[in-house]
Amino acid sequence: MPARIRRPGAGRKSTVERDPKLLVSLDRLIEPDTRRDPESPLRWICKSTRKLAAQLTRQKHPVSHEKVAQLLRDQNYSLQSNRKTEEGADHPDRDAQFRHISAQVKRALATGMPVISVDTKKKELLGT
Repeated sequence: MPARIRRPGAGRKSTVERDPKLLVSLDRLIEPDTRRDPESPLRWICKSTRKLAAQLTRQKHPVSHEKVAQLLRDQNYSLQSNRKTEEGADHPDRDAQFRHISAQVKRALATGMPVISVDTKKKELLGT
């Protein structure tokens, strides 16, 4: 029995092929600085994939939060939690801090300097 082979182009079309304006609409929902500078070495957003999916669905682009996460990963976004699990509030100028870090990274890369990303966590000393 010969193996079944689909003809080229057969099968389900990707979400972006079925809805060519989806990525444009997603970009409009994301951080304005990110849209203006898509080549930024640091890419982050403050909205959850569920909120983005809900907004896109209201704009006549029905999509799941899993698909939004996939689209963002395909565009080199790092999906990070935007809520702290520890006690205490975020610094009031948190967004300004990220903008400052992004500017410093761009400046360093433009001059050929290496850039290292470090994620730190506060640790308590055990026993004294």
